[in-house]
Amino acid sequence: MIRPGSAWWTRAPAACAVLLLTAALAVVPAGVRASNGSEYFSDPFLASWGPARPIGDLATGSLGVVERTWWRRPLLLAWFRFNELPFPAEAADAFSYRELGAIIDPRKSVAAWREAAKTAAPDLEPAAEPSADADLPGTTWGWFENCPADSWEQARRTLLARSEVWGAGSAALRNWIVAQHQVFARCRLGPEYFRKDVPTEGRVRWGRTPPEMPLPDLSLPEPPPGAPRLLLKDRDYQRASALFYEGHYADAERAFRAIARDARSPWRGWGQYLALRAHFRELEVIPGAKIAENRVSQLRRDVDAALADARRRGADEEVARLQALRSLVGVRLEPATRFRELGAALSRPQTDATTFRQAVIDYAYLHRQLPPAEPLGEWLTGLIEARDPTSRSCGGRAVSSDMSYPTPAEIRCRRAQLSQKAFTRYQKSPGKRAWLFTAAAFAERGDPHREALLQALADVPDGHPGSTTFLLHRLRLSGRDDGRHLAEVLLARPEVVADYSARNRVRQYRMLSAASLEEFWSDAVRERGGGIDRDTLLKGPPVVAETSRVWDADGTWILDYELPDSALLATATQAAWPETLRRQVAGMLWARAVLRGDTQSARNILGLPELQSTCRRKTRPGWPRSVTTPCFSWRAGSRCGIGPWRPSWAETGVGCGRRSSPNVRKKAGVTATIPRTGSGKRRCASCRSTRSNGGGRNARFSTPCRRARTS
Repeated sequence: MIRPGSAWWTRAPAACAVLLLTAALAVVPAGVRASNGSEYFSDPFLASWGPARPIGDLATGSLGVVERTWWRRPLLLAWFRFNELPFPAEAADAFSYRELGAIIDPRKSVAAWREAAKTAAPDLEPAAEPSADADLPGTTWGWFENCPADSWEQARRTLLARSEVWGAGSAALRNWIVAQHQVFARCRLGPEYFRKDVPTEGRVRWGRTPPEMPLPDLSLPEPPPGAPRLLLKDRDYQRASALFYEGHYADAERAFRAIARDARSPWRGWGQYLALRAHFRELEVIPGAKIAENRVSQLRRDVDAALADARRRGADEEVARLQALRSLVGVRLEPATRFRELGAALSRPQTDATTFRQAVIDYAYLHRQLPPAEPLGEWLTGLIEARDPTSRSCGGRAVSSDMSYPTPAEIRCRRAQLSQKAFTRYQKSPGKRAWLFTAAAFAERGDPHREALLQALADVPDGHPGSTTFLLHRLRLSGRDDGRHLAEVLLARPEVVADYSARNRVRQYRMLSAASLEEFWSDAVRERGGGIDRDTLLKGPPVVAETSRVWDADGTWILDYELPDSALLATATQAAWPETLRRQVAGMLWARAVLRGDTQSARNILGLPELQSTCRRKTRPGWPRSVTTPCFSWRAGSRCGIGPWRPSWAETGVGCGRRSSPNVRKKAGVTATIPRTGSGKRRCASCRSTRSNGGGRNARFSTPCRRARTS
């Protein structure tokens, strides 16, 4: 971005003209640089965050082209497929992020509960707005989900079921609704309001009622005389839940264990699980609770015992809940131990779908927080950080593992080291082709192990799930003749035909060996796909990704800086290309002519049909008039004016090349002399500036100038 009032702007009006024409021609961006996994910008040409094809296809058939920049879960799938490790087919969804996008928003669950309760008893609305979140004890402004979405959903389902049993408007149903409103009134208050042993100093309340303020009566009503037994059992469950949301976790644990022993309670199957959840919640939420000796270990033993008992009884739903709780306890309370267990488990074949699915989810979560200590973690870290996590030096120099801004030389050294070490690990264990992928992904043509690596890639059988990926890297590392043959083989494969990102990768690598303008044309134009961004990963890729043909960043660079004018002219007049692409190239050619002061060539280029359609284009809403009306032309009589539009004040001649001196710049190998104006008072006829505070560095430019200078 050019600073307002800088010398560049006041001294290069011809360059201003180039920028304005470029803005007018760039209806479609000429090239987009890859994002390399940024969480905010996705690459429209490459699926750099996750696969463009459905996860189910990758889990059973060919992996297609695997990108080393994928997020962790798709890379975990690649680990299993590269190494040909079996896993339950029904658990393939663990390698996607779709369940994160499908998580129930607590606010939606709260609203659904309120709507159901209001329909059943409109006159029993609670006085305060219910909320799922409460302040987290021991923090300044932290909070936690005191009443998860499932609790509101469970209450709504129970309300509908009790309405069918007792009847709408019955005394028992109304009594149940009043009690449930009182239970949920505790959700937004939490332990800080009901316990005296938690710290509250320094808490930022954000409008919440301070704990020292008296609370309204939140006691649960007694069941009416002659109430049905089901209401009495529900009331026991509601009282235990109230203790849980108040933060009296020890009392809640005892109450839920009593429910688990009550053979007549409809909540018996939930009693043991919720008692363990109360124990877990106390260790997680209450400051200092985990310090007590063996409390975490005791909780894990209790969960394992309850899980074994549920399996013995054949209670499948209870088993699923307790398995999820066991995973949660390990991840939250003993993350390092859980991480080691998961790493060992995921390095072996898996059979149980539920256990495997949770293991993948937990491992991907913990890998973001803990250093790897086993092969799978080291493989993932190597791909994500582009370095060997087991090495502390590179090229004889110490390398910090948290180096944020390495030099280009350090980057090359670390990547070469990672490739060589990964290849060594593959040679020791030839069945672990995940290491062969790492070695190939970071290898360069000048590496000493290139020939051995190419031979290893060629030895991969066509039936291997990763054969397409390995074939792509053979294309990248091979010479021209072999590479162009491999490209044809790749483009004919069904998994490449179905993946715009894979096709673009093949064209990108094949273009490096282009020896003619025709070969360059065939690969420089790429397919712009939907882009695999954060939302795409959460929702899953579309079945068919619509694409359009545009220049990618590497093709644009070659057009702009490496091809001669004759090649640009041939490209601009190539009838096979879309009009937008030809217009962009014609604009590049025109800009070169302007920069070297070739008036006649610039006029001839403006006569091309590719630019005539732009000249006839009408003004677009929100665009500056100088950019869109009606065409640009270089006037030999003035060094800075481009017309035909000129404001009346431009007739004074102020700023039209007075005290000009050459400003030498290089564009596409041509030394161009750009006229410039002398003082800060000079103004280009096409880029008017509105002065304030005396001009100079404090000048404020009008909208056309600002847009041209930032484009």
